Amino acid sequence: MLQLSGGDAVACSSDISELGFQFLSTRVRGLGVTGERRGKNGARITLGKPRQHRLACRGRMQRDPAPDPPHGIRLGVGGTFIEVIRDFVTLLLPVRPEGIRTALHSLKLWPVLDGARGRPRADVDAAVEAISVIVNWALADSTVSELEVNPLILRQAPTTVETIGTTALITLDRPKANAVDVATSKALYAAFSKFEADPQLRVAVLTGRGTRFFSAGWDLKAAAGGEAVDADHGPGGFAGLTEYFTRTKPIIAAVNGLALGGGFELALAADLIVASSAAEFALTEVRLGMIADSGGVLRLPKLLPTAVALEMLMTGRRMGAAEAERWGLTNRTVEPSEVVSSALELAEEISCGAPLALRAIKEVVLATQTLDVEEGFALMRSGQLEGYQTMLSSADFCEGSLAFAEKRGPVWQGR
Repeated sequence: MLQLSGGDAVACSSDISELGFQFLSTRVRGLGVTGERRGKNGARITLGKPRQHRLACRGRMQRDPAPDPPHGIRLGVGGTFIEVIRDFVTLLLPVRPEGIRTALHSLKLWPVLDGARGRPRADVDAAVEAISVIVNWALADSTVSELEVNPLILRQAPTTVETIGTTALITLDRPKANAVDVATSKALYAAFSKFEADPQLRVAVLTGRGTRFFSAGWDLKAAAGGEAVDADHGPGGFAGLTEYFTRTKPIIAAVNGLALGGGFELALAADLIVASSAAEFALTEVRLGMIADSGGVLRLPKLLPTAVALEMLMTGRRMGAAEAERWGLTNRTVEPSEVVSSALELAEEISCGAPLALRAIKEVVLATQTLDVEEGFALMRSGQLEGYQTMLSSADFCEGSLAFAEKRGPVWQGR
């Protein structure tokens, strides 16, 4: 069994920190990870990236001068479930990630980890990775003769990504309000950048888990816990999208509920918005002594009449879905139960277009927003718009007219 305390925990922490894991045995803070002493020789060890993947482990490490090599691990959910219910699986060493995954699935308590009765679903990928790290560390120490790993607490990743045809459905999943901290911003950016790099995906739909909140914006609890107001949210800026200026593919925000503060700024950073009839939009930062500086003060006045935008920015008032559609802020308003399906339908419509043409449309529109029509034409003909030039010389450019002449649907290759 694995048990770390005192200097052992600190030494192990420094060895494994590059993998994003720490083992701690006293109540200390490091990368958002804590450990709790349990008796003189015991420890509850928490490892993981801050506010992202967290796994608490309990165990005991047996050291001998010349121990026999360890033969296996006993894997379970810990505590009563192992000692009384005997819900565990024994695996012979060495173990592979797929073996750990299969073992977790075979536990009696697996339905609970899998989200039974509305419980948060465990992040199995994080568990498998964490268990692998612990096992490998123990095997590398010749004085460890026995190892037991009991995953006790597993926090779900803040985002989920599902592929539906050529669409990536990205869901912000941080109950209860889908608030965004630094780790969530980086997780969202990872999802957006992976979508951007995948040639098989053409459109992304972003939504929030649940029906009440799309996103409440900046996680004020994280701020109260020490996360700095000017913390580095990663290359995409706040929520992974507000400063992601190099992306070329369309993103649709499926606003399923309240979009407040940074949550509204996240929706504004998308290209299109499909809103639930129950959705409300507000930039409430002024009431907290700050401004909407994650894009709200920059994007909203471009989308609304200046006076209307200033009113929202200066009062923090909420705008309902119907009013937002009247101003042209959203593309369509649908029943709450239809917001994601409607956004996916819109994504499918967009996906019928040639990928390079979609990229060129975004490029030209954004590059010419501050120009008059004559200046816009001049820029298009200057050869400076890379996406537009690529489209003009592409195989898809020829395919469109050829398919029309042959009275068939085009087959886009994205080149």
